[in-house]
Amino acid sequence: MVDGICMGPGQVVGPIDFRRIGVKMIAPSTAKRVSRMVPVAGLLAAIGCQGDPLGPVTNPEIPLEVLNDTLVLAQRVTDLPDVFLQIVPPDTTAPFESQMLARAPITLDLRLNSQVLPPQVGGVTLQASHIVVSDKLALVSYNVAGPDFRGGVDVFSTGTKPKLRSQGLADGWDVSSVAVSGTKVFLATATSTSSFSSPAGLVEIGIKDRKLQVDDVRVTDLPSFVSTSVWTHNGELFVTTGSSADGGLFQIDLTDLSATPLGNYLEARAVAVNGNYIVAMTGAPATLHVYDRLSGTSTTYAVGGATVPDAKSAVAIADGHAFVATGEAGLKIVRLTDGAIVFDVPMSAMTDEVNADAQTNSVTVNQELIFVANGGAGLYVLQHSGLTTASPSLERIGRVVFPGASSANHVASRKDNIFVATGNGGLQVVKIRNR
Repeated sequence: MVDGICMGPGQVVGPIDFRRIGVKMIAPSTAKRVSRMVPVAGLLAAIGCQGDPLGPVTNPEIPLEVLNDTLVLAQRVTDLPDVFLQIVPPDTTAPFESQMLARAPITLDLRLNSQVLPPQVGGVTLQASHIVVSDKLALVSYNVAGPDFRGGVDVFSTGTKPKLRSQGLADGWDVSSVAVSGTKVFLATATSTSSFSSPAGLVEIGIKDRKLQVDDVRVTDLPSFVSTSVWTHNGELFVTTGSSADGGLFQIDLTDLSATPLGNYLEARAVAVNGNYIVAMTGAPATLHVYDRLSGTSTTYAVGGATVPDAKSAVAIADGHAFVATGEAGLKIVRLTDGAIVFDVPMSAMTDEVNADAQTNSVTVNQELIFVANGGAGLYVLQHSGLTTASPSLERIGRVVFPGASSANHVASRKDNIFVATGNGGLQVVKIRNR
């Protein structure tokens, strides 16, 4: 039983017993039994927000299936004995405006820890859309390309050997991004369900002991066609929605999931937040909308790149700079105080095969290391130093070679863990061994 479920910003109905809306729960095999099944009526199906008592829900369009059986989930995982990953050094003849590091670049020791097959919904294999890594958890969201709506989320524990703990799948829903804060997981979604006022939405799912909780779910719809990014910071929640004029950046009230618009942007693609800044990225071309939380000022910086409509993009914040994945234009490192592009790393500096599949989709910063997901051009590593000084430096380490997989659609890292989505190659779990 939960307090309510929101079908529009600020509108909540409830209380809701999820046994009545037909969520299917698959119990752990250690329980030595098959869980009680209830009719699958749909994830957050067609109910209004008029405050009427909730009746039986009969819309079976969007079933949610949660699997917390680690033995079954382990069938998707191949554990490996720390396979050494080759790093191809950079082509020093390629154009690259950089300042050499004051010390020699790190000799990086990366080991492939495990590989994870993507889940399926309705016989269709999903592709990872986003990854987030915290101290104890890693979460991966999934969707499908094209007009169909299918998605999901995986939950991993992050230890010596990361383990797949929980899986949630939904037919009729795309999941573009995922975030976690405390006991809640947040999904940036799009849905084909006609009962919503717009396709874009946000789903909140409870998590306990690293397992998704189907009796603790809320949803709200948001303006525009798709929610593109979600970010949590110190109990705050931010979402971008894109590809229509009513989209943009929103802050979500965690008490009722009501949305407050912070900026109306076309092609809003990503958001990143820390103690000093809220940064929203829009595309076609890439632009940063920076809100300085200390001074209360808001500034817009043209960055360039990311010209492919509705493409995946990402931004990360570290050391007072934004690290911006700009698609065909590669990686740009932007100083947030004045918008200066401190380093511009074009795609040609990271691959000798510049083509339509070579797109910088994602970037993550792990101390001095920068991991860049370049689509068909694979995963690239750089090393930075002194970004907050007058003489910052940046050096290329090289391209990481994965056995049987070459693409890198998304990357996230924290401490010694790196999670890389490699398209049809599934998820690659990597450990940094010389940190």
